[in-house]
Amino acid sequence: MSKFNLRISFVIILTFCFSALRVNLMHASTTKSAINQLYLDEMDLTKGTCGWKTMRSKLSVGGNPIKIATVTYARGVGTHAPGEITIKTNGASRFTSKIGIDDETNGNGTVEFIVYGNQTIIYQSGIMRGNAAAKSIDLDISAYAYLRLIVTIADGSNNNDHADWADALLEYETVKPVCIKAAELPWTEFRNKTVHYALPNKNLQFRLNVYGVQPITVNVTNLPVGIEFDSKRNILYGKISQEGVYNIPVSATNIYGTIEKTFKIEISNKLKMPTPPMGWMTWNIYRGEISETKIKQTADVMVSSGMRDAGYNYIIIDDLWQGTRDASGKISPNATKFPSGIKALADYVHAIGLKLGIYSDAADNTCGGAVGSLNKEVIDAQTYASWGIDYLKYDYCNAPADQATAINRYKAMADALNNSGRDMVFAACEWGDRNPWEWAAEKSNAQLWRTTWDIRDTWEFNDGDKNHYGIMNSLDRHIGLEYYAGPNRWNDPDMMVVGLYGTGIPSNAFGANGCTDREYQANMSLWAMIAAPLITSFELKTINDATKDILLNKEVIAINQDTLGDAATRIFKDGDIEVWARDLYDGGKAVAFLNRNNTVTKNISVNWSNLFIEGSYDIRDLWKHQLVGTSNTSFNTNVLAHEVVLLKLSKVDNANAVQLLKKTDNWNCFVQDKHLKINYSQPENGIVEIMLADSYGKQVLLKSITNFLSDKITADFDVSNLPSGVYFCRLKYANRISTKKVIL
Repeated sequence: MSKFNLRISFVIILTFCFSALRVNLMHASTTKSAINQLYLDEMDLTKGTCGWKTMRSKLSVGGNPIKIATVTYARGVGTHAPGEITIKTNGASRFTSKIGIDDETNGNGTVEFIVYGNQTIIYQSGIMRGNAAAKSIDLDISAYAYLRLIVTIADGSNNNDHADWADALLEYETVKPVCIKAAELPWTEFRNKTVHYALPNKNLQFRLNVYGVQPITVNVTNLPVGIEFDSKRNILYGKISQEGVYNIPVSATNIYGTIEKTFKIEISNKLKMPTPPMGWMTWNIYRGEISETKIKQTADVMVSSGMRDAGYNYIIIDDLWQGTRDASGKISPNATKFPSGIKALADYVHAIGLKLGIYSDAADNTCGGAVGSLNKEVIDAQTYASWGIDYLKYDYCNAPADQATAINRYKAMADALNNSGRDMVFAACEWGDRNPWEWAAEKSNAQLWRTTWDIRDTWEFNDGDKNHYGIMNSLDRHIGLEYYAGPNRWNDPDMMVVGLYGTGIPSNAFGANGCTDREYQANMSLWAMIAAPLITSFELKTINDATKDILLNKEVIAINQDTLGDAATRIFKDGDIEVWARDLYDGGKAVAFLNRNNTVTKNISVNWSNLFIEGSYDIRDLWKHQLVGTSNTSFNTNVLAHEVVLLKLSKVDNANAVQLLKKTDNWNCFVQDKHLKINYSQPENGIVEIMLADSYGKQVLLKSITNFLSDKITADFDVSNLPSGVYFCRLKYANRISTKKVIL
């Protein structure tokens, strides 16, 4: 074959190969779907949540063109913290956005943007403030079935938190992503503390707060001796006699599957803070104008006024006590303010039956600009121990904003305190920015943690902002945080403002100018209910009778110091009226009726069963110091503007009730052939009420039985119309109740 023919053949072969390759490439390009784009502002935003007004497409939440740091964006979503947009990705591959605070806030506002892929954080912006340049997000989301776009409050309040997802865009191939409600996420999760502390042989109560698509079945195994599980309310309760650590495996199951988590109960006689601390702090009344003379005088008045004997036993020196460090790094107090030194002051305080606290900061400098404790934790802890300090308030000014750094810095000081040779209470004061209720006890060994920015001497700020909280703003911050509180781990909404009357220095900022005695009484009531520290900060040397009546009310203090440690839950809200309730160690309950209206008295008429309170209780008004009724009848009272009516419900035992309690093991409730059958022996004629509720507590059957033999009840109810599932059969007799679980 000639060279020419060979060349022709080679060209033909190459041409065929390239042609085949081109055909294959063309085929591949026609089978792979094109990348499609979907702007976030094209999606159904009504499924999301927004902290103020409603989310807007292509506009800020205030209705203006989206603008971040003077840059205007034609596309995007304007929202407000706290808020969430939940997306079912349907295989989407990419999410991009510019994020920041809208310019309509005029430089105000503080937020954090967080993006979850399923249950994993895949982006976290850190704290962003008004006027800051937009940050860019570019995320591969192909591995995630769900995307959660969250804007959180970063400074304790949501004022001016106008957040923008500018030019937010999802890329997908075939099926469009869709917005869903957060409640439609398929997984379940526990949102509460994982460690509970208690003293030996003391009642404990531990709520498992589980979220997810209902119905959810919670299963608890490996219960220690003395602990039971109330599956209706998802509460572990009882007593444990032996010190130790008890691990309890728990699972939660719904139609999407099961999650498992291990909770821990630590039983110890050495708990540093089994009930919330009580005392007095220097900051609100004196700020930096402190001295050993003023503190000694205050200590003397705490004794003479009866405050010490009522339980107020801590005197806490806040910021600006510090002097300088010597060559070895050891700190000394300001010699002008404390010429005798802190140890001499601690000795004086201890001698009259009180304890001394001190302040520092997890940075080089404190909030007031004094010397902080960063990298000096060990020497400072040893110094505090040598002085006889009992309590450390540890601030977070001038420190990095991220949570991981905060955890590490607080743990460093906690470890130093624990190794100092002296027991000192550790109070983490990072203002709630980094959700300390989720980690401060377990990861940083704190016994209490601030949940809010500094409180001011006022009822409420309607435009609450950083460093800008009144009594009501602080209370609102605690909705949902009750699941994290308990013995040795307390939510701290900052000092009470009781007794200040507008005389404080920092507490008068932002136009705050004092409260009325009625508002101070409400402050005391609400801090008692949410199991907050009862720390005051006013000029004790001029304490008046009204302030004494508030702070020395032993019945209210007893609610706060109840050893069960169950922080109150808001169980009802209707306009300005709120009802808060908490369980007590003795089986009773505390209930607070709050009227937030500024001028109008509200009449409240209560059917106790509507507040989920059933059984026979005596009702005592803790401010009137008198019985005002029983739970067997409705309750009616007037609540003045800015007033709290605080009640204690104490269990009542009567002869019939005792008989019923003795026979609770002698009645049974079971299902047979779609019939609910009940057998019960009881001592005498009366009215027996049978109720059946579903797993959500909704009543599905209610019957009263009056015609029966004196020694026996047999009941049979057709329940064939009810769906299968878990139910609770309740027998009520002589105002006492017994409940048993049945399965249809």
